[in-house]
Amino acid sequence: MPGRDPHGDYSVITRKGHPMPQIHITKSSVDAIQATPGKHVLYWDTKLIGFGLRVSKTGVKVYVVQYRTGEGRRGLARRATVGRHGKLAPDEARKAAKALIGQAANGDDPASKRAAKRKEMTVAELIDWYAESEAIKMKPSAAGNKLRGLRYHVVPLMGRKLISNVTSDDIVAIDRRGQDRVRLCRRSTEAHHRQGRHRCRSQSRARLVERVRVRDEA
Repeated sequence: MPGRDPHGDYSVITRKGHPMPQIHITKSSVDAIQATPGKHVLYWDTKLIGFGLRVSKTGVKVYVVQYRTGEGRRGLARRATVGRHGKLAPDEARKAAKALIGQAANGDDPASKRAAKRKEMTVAELIDWYAESEAIKMKPSAAGNKLRGLRYHVVPLMGRKLISNVTSDDIVAIDRRGQDRVRLCRRSTEAHHRQGRHRCRSQSRARLVERVRVRDEA
């Protein structure tokens, strides 16, 4: 008998009809999983239906939960991030996933509630949410660069704005700020190079003068 579907039917399959891998999610089993070059892989837990581990092609491991709203196959499939492996232990992630699945079983829709709450956030709060929920799927260095850019360019301009109040003019202003930053960096680099060339010329002249002085004294 195939394993139960997290959606409430049969074994979990991909869009191409291939079974998704299933494991008992523990610290040792998660630590042992290696990235699959070129693609993301989702592993479903064999003990808790709807609890899974998403492994990115770069090796970032994130716990997820999946459920259906309503009853049976007519309900809408939802998937939500629970947390990143390392920040959450498997037992902690399992407990959080179980709570979310329980809410769904009682007719709630946790993923939709999270989405609605994000719409009420300010831009700065949304960036903080992104850091905790989406950026964790990236390599730490890439996530750090992206978050620094968002907090440097976006938050000063409209961090206190509600998401629903962001306009196209705000986006243009952010883009212009980024372009100004690029131009400033380019000018600074060019000035540094000019100073370096001048320094080299001065050093060359000093060496030439010294050689002439030594020759004359000889």
